Amino acid sequence: MTTEKRITIDPGDIKSVEIECVECRHRIVRPAGTIWIKDIPACPGCGKPWTSHKEVLGILHETVFNIRKLSGSSLHGAKSPFGIRFELADSADEDGAGE
Repeated sequence: MTTEKRITIDPGDIKSVEIECVECRHRIVRPAGTIWIKDIPACPGCGKPWTSHKEVLGILHETVFNIRKLSGSSLHGAKSPFGIRFELADSADEDGAGE
């Protein structure tokens, strides 16, 4: 018998984005469906400046917004004739054990 384990998500399933400081492991979770009004100039945990990566955070917000928009996508008022899902890596795949 052959089995396959796949984990997929619909773009609308993305509820939040987690940003983790590589220095102190402090995490910030922001809702994916809202505009990130408040900038994150530095890690709230250790104070390491993030201003040099402000553009990356802006691109992240735009990317998540656009991915979520795919969930209800339509063209000229017609509902999309296909669904879109993203496959997530299985932890076994990351360890090389899934191959």
